[in-house]
Amino acid sequence: MEIFSSRFLLFLSCVLHFVTLTSSQPNFLRYFCFSNKGNCTTNTTYNENLKDLISSAFNNSRINYGFYNFYIGGENSTVDRLNVFASCRGDIKQEVCLSCLNHSVSRLTNLCCNFNQQEAISHYENCMLRLSSHSMFGIVRLTPRFALPSLKNVTASLSDQFNQALMNLLYSLRSEAASGNTLRKFAVGKTSVIENKIYAFVQCTPDLSELNCTNCLGTIIGRIQYCCNDKEGTRIYAPSCKLRFERNNFFDPTVVQEITVSPPPVSPPPMPSKNSTTLEGN
Repeated sequence: MEIFSSRFLLFLSCVLHFVTLTSSQPNFLRYFCFSNKGNCTTNTTYNENLKDLISSAFNNSRINYGFYNFYIGGENSTVDRLNVFASCRGDIKQEVCLSCLNHSVSRLTNLCCNFNQQEAISHYENCMLRLSSHSMFGIVRLTPRFALPSLKNVTASLSDQFNQALMNLLYSLRSEAASGNTLRKFAVGKTSVIENKIYAFVQCTPDLSELNCTNCLGTIIGRIQYCCNDKEGTRIYAPSCKLRFERNNFFDPTVVQEITVSPPPVSPPPMPSKNSTTLEGN
């Protein structure tokens, strides 16, 4: 009986350890490779060197705002010159950012190999990594993009008010994010529709100008009506910008300033009475 109990406790301990490790892994969403050549099984040394070089650059303690833009390799290196472009969500802490990026490096260099004249992108919930043979700084990229809409719809009676409140919130956040500095272009906020809350965030890579960030976010906000209208929540990702909204709070309001947007009126304002005075003029 004691032997059985010991084995059961050991088994339970292993299960709990596995669950803990699994739950701590960053949430991987999607990746893209742009190359018609390369074999992931024949260039192991190159890929390992690539991982080591990128990961060591990410661990630079002087960078603590979640945005990285540098190149590695080139002349006298075992790795061809490669531009590295990475960003993390603006509401996550530095250690979470680095963990996400290091997972991304390992996965992306295994999925997309032989980086000669190509680009590779991976998206996690908390970070994005891009590798390319050409410079990406200050250039707006809207594709490839993808949407992850919620499976739930808002009720039909709430639809119009929900969509109007959502657009008001997202466009307000767009202005806030686009006016951010060269370290971070990110904004989070919330609004209400009757007794329902809407939480949202928008973000651009901080290398973009205010105008380019505004245009990038405007494009993906405009995609909501085509992919995700009446959805309770949605995530839309492009290389240069992204957004998310949900009915429940999903961001850390202690890390960034939260913006509260007043909801639209539930019904149109009353018409003026016959006794009211109307002024007209040029």
